[in-house]
Amino acid sequence: MKETETKLNKQISKHYIEHACSISSSGQVAKELGIEAPRVSEIKAGRRRLTADEAQVLKELYGTPSQSEGHWVVAELIDLDSLNKSLVDNSLINQLVKVSEFVNSGEFINGILSCIRVEESRIRGYERVQIEDVGARNNGTHQKNNRLVREYKLKLLNRLLSNAYFKNWCDTAVRLLTDGDVKKDLSFFDKLFYTKDVTTPTVINGSVHWDFPNADFTNLIGLCDQIEPGFALTFESYYPTEDVIRFVALGRLTTLLESQTFSHIVGVQAPFNFSKQLNIKPDRLPKKEYVIVGKCVWDDDRLLKLREPMTEKSLLQIDGANSSSLNLPDALDLNTSKYLSIRLFYTEQYRYVVEIQLYPDELYISHRKILIDIKEKEKLFVQVMDILTFFDVEHHHTVNNIKAAVAKEGGYIPSAIYIE
Repeated sequence: MKETETKLNKQISKHYIEHACSISSSGQVAKELGIEAPRVSEIKAGRRRLTADEAQVLKELYGTPSQSEGHWVVAELIDLDSLNKSLVDNSLINQLVKVSEFVNSGEFINGILSCIRVEESRIRGYERVQIEDVGARNNGTHQKNNRLVREYKLKLLNRLLSNAYFKNWCDTAVRLLTDGDVKKDLSFFDKLFYTKDVTTPTVINGSVHWDFPNADFTNLIGLCDQIEPGFALTFESYYPTEDVIRFVALGRLTTLLESQTFSHIVGVQAPFNFSKQLNIKPDRLPKKEYVIVGKCVWDDDRLLKLREPMTEKSLLQIDGANSSSLNLPDALDLNTSKYLSIRLFYTEQYRYVVEIQLYPDELYISHRKILIDIKEKEKLFVQVMDILTFFDVEHHHTVNNIKAAVAKEGGYIPSAIYIE
């Protein structure tokens, strides 16, 4: 055994060995660790120590000894040095997972296709069936027709998603729909969908000003007709916003995926094809399962209010915060954190880990959990205070109060002289 190998302290080593030997024999435990049997007895007696690797072998074979608590959590493990950047980057990835699951759902796909109108006479292989005709053969024809219509709609939709003017229309729609001062009445939607140029409107004092048609005049209905005669988007008459947001989200997601920015999370080849499921790579996600083996040495036991709420940056740049009438789907809704809880864990390998849970309100469950690994024990309490400062909590904490709590729970204070 190399002297540089990380070792557990004697008490914890004793717990691990006794736990393993309570399930198996000392000889078998020694064999599994690749050590001589007398060394197992010495560890039991508190004269020798286990290495971290040996402890890991015992955990895998026999589980965590009952004397060592295991705290399970699904969280993001973040370095303190990159806290701000990681919070933003991980938030965008978490949103991408939600949006991908939303877009993959049958509800979303059927909702999109139900807004698409096509001329069935232009579909190759489509057979028109008279209403009065019934029978097994016509039932099969009906199923074939449905499949052909679905495939035809998807083909035209993918052409629309790659169209630069449609991307401009998405930008215009989001800009106007998220402006709380703009009145969204039937006249507004008529202009947005059918009669006005999709690339030019400006907003002055809540009033939308549309430029006069010019050589580049393009409206949504004309754009669809350019892609294929008879192809059109039809939205719900009285409240079309929900349908519009679905198309905008799909358009923005298409642009994002084709940029390959998140190719390490979602593997998609350009051009993006809406008919294929988006496959998330779970091993690349920031949110993972962790078990902290050790004990909690400081728990504030309160929800700490943030002076300024923290709202996520929108992955698809669709933020309805300024428009009370814009109800976004849950997959597009942005998390806002107003409270946090904090705990400090001391692990068996003498490491400190800070757990932060973020909450939207006092009455809600946590929507995000973060683990921060403290790499320099000597700076532990300074860094805990830095974390609280970063989140700008209203409650006042002192280093001495935290140290007193940690010492009481058996944590290690690097600056203290221990009298034993």
